[in-house]
Amino acid sequence: MRFYYILFSKLKNILNRHANSDSNFIGFDKYRKSGAYHWKELVTNREYRSLIDFVAKYLKLNDTVLDIGCGDGAYLGHISNLVKFGFGVDAESHAVKLANAKFKENNISNCKAYNLSIEQSKKFFVNNSQKFDLIWSADVIEHLPNPSKLLELVVLVLKKNKYAIIGTPLFINKKLVSKYHVKEYTVLEMRQIIKPYLNIKHEEILPQTRKDGVRYDQGYYFAVCTHK
Repeated sequence: MRFYYILFSKLKNILNRHANSDSNFIGFDKYRKSGAYHWKELVTNREYRSLIDFVAKYLKLNDTVLDIGCGDGAYLGHISNLVKFGFGVDAESHAVKLANAKFKENNISNCKAYNLSIEQSKKFFVNNSQKFDLIWSADVIEHLPNPSKLLELVVLVLKKNKYAIIGTPLFINKKLVSKYHVKEYTVLEMRQIIKPYLNIKHEEILPQTRKDGVRYDQGYYFAVCTHK
């Protein structure tokens, strides 16, 4: 237990050290405009809950987990009673503030979010020899100019014989691509991105309603991966 509090305190010392100067970070204003909207979706959006529930199937009570691109912390908050400790990292400072406020509001003491870019996260967790029992990154890779950096982080901090889960909305057509996304991928493209770094053990495709109001059966992709 003491180890994690020491780790938390070390993380505080590197907050605000150029997290948003990372070239792989694209500014994201939805949290400033809409607040902790993913927490609202937990209540109102069954499709969104189904994504978190998919990740939750791979959790164990003694796990220490990492959410890369945790946003407002909704995933961590929803599964906090299923894990030992939950770390979240995100380059968007306002999202991290919202996440920690929601943890406090909901009396969640075993989860913490930090304003760290992917590159900062690499350095910190490697320097502190911290590895994780489960890593997930959902709705993140489509925002990154260089998605390989995300997978490099996963490889560095995932324990052997443990799982990493990568999730993203699938490309359907150009008109449906979100203005917030750098690129939306097909299943084949996701395989091509992931396979140089990780073994894909299982793929799951879930329905998702897109901005045109249509529910697409091939809407959302999950890859469950292990070390090569």
